[in-house]
Amino acid sequence: YTMAFSRGDEAGMRHAMDLGKGPSIEPIMFLLEGMGRCALGKIQSARQSLAQGVNLAQKAGLKELDAGMRLLDSTCLAEVGNPALARQVALQALASSNDRDTRVAAADALARAGDTSGSQKLIEGLARDFPTDTLQDTVWLPVARATIQIRDGQHGAAVDPLETSAPYDFGAARSGAVHRPIQV
Repeated sequence: YTMAFSRGDEAGMRHAMDLGKGPSIEPIMFLLEGMGRCALGKIQSARQSLAQGVNLAQKAGLKELDAGMRLLDSTCLAEVGNPALARQVALQALASSNDRDTRVAAADALARAGDTSGSQKLIEGLARDFPTDTLQDTVWLPVARATIQIRDGQHGAAVDPLETSAPYDFGAARSGAVHRPIQV
């Protein structure tokens, strides 16, 4: 799907979606489709794809995948200027799963949605609960902190928390997806 997306090959994307039918892979195919549509600015269509993936993940009992897709939806909404709905969707994700990865992604999603208080609470809790998690403490939490600073209009200061992530930055998003908006 991703290769077809990068070429703008609609038929190839549809073919990949058809090949991905079935309980084990279909939710992930909807995730890829939704993020691709978000990257193209097709927000309603992206939300529909992600909702289909969430529904399938719920049916399969995949709470973390459900939450992850909701957080991608939240991030997309925040990036296109719908912070209230982005915050609501991020909180739904946390209600679905409260595992570490969901909390880390929610800290960033809430920051992007302008809920700096909610984001900061998650950041503090994660730092306390997982003090030896290298990638969390040097990459993901600094990204959330930088997002808070950007939202607060402190653009220059937003670079400082990201200095710790420089050795780990290879240009890809956490999921490895190529569709996520650029951070700074």
